Amino acid sequence: MSPELTELQYQYAQLLESIPFIQESLDYSILDKHKPWLEELDRFSNAAISVFDLNRKTHVYISGLYRKRLGLPDHIHEGPEGFDQLMHPGDLLIATKSGLHFLKMMMDLNPEKRKDFKLISDFRIRKPEGSWMRMSEQQQILETDPHGNIWLALSTVDVSPNQNVNEPMTCRLVNHRTGEITPFTTENSFNQLTRREK
Repeated sequence: MSPELTELQYQYAQLLESIPFIQESLDYSILDKHKPWLEELDRFSNAAISVFDLNRKTHVYISGLYRKRLGLPDHIHEGPEGFDQLMHPGDLLIATKSGLHFLKMMMDLNPEKRKDFKLISDFRIRKPEGSWMRMSEQQQILETDPHGNIWLALSTVDVSPNQNVNEPMTCRLVNHRTGEITPFTTENSFNQLTRREK
């Protein structure tokens, strides 16, 4: 692992630790209310679905067909740890930068605006036989806690319609209320966001 990637992952972990969760205010029965429609989505879509808990720093929901749909070998962990092992090294660096900037941006937004945005990525993972395949992931906030902190994040991953495995990862920020799309892969592209977008 490169020193740059190690540093970015450390910054991401520190950012997660800085979220001021009040444990007594977190009502995990909310997740139970989401599970029926998550299971319906799992039944009728080809996407691999997961929910990440920023408080517990682990996945609290992974769709039943997650491993099969992504073609994950048995020795690969479901969730980001598995993706880290399978993702193209160049794409992993971009993904980590983008995830860090997306989380920073969401934390800086007014809580009522946070659910307006999603991060859409298109990246390469290694298939079991060794060739590359492009996947598309959408990440968005599913729930904030009673104090407006980002709490549960939804991810859906599917095979990308773009299977040019020679292209590096692409990433864009989408405001699904306004339809605005902003390329979003590096600190430079983050700094190019308008004050209103930030």
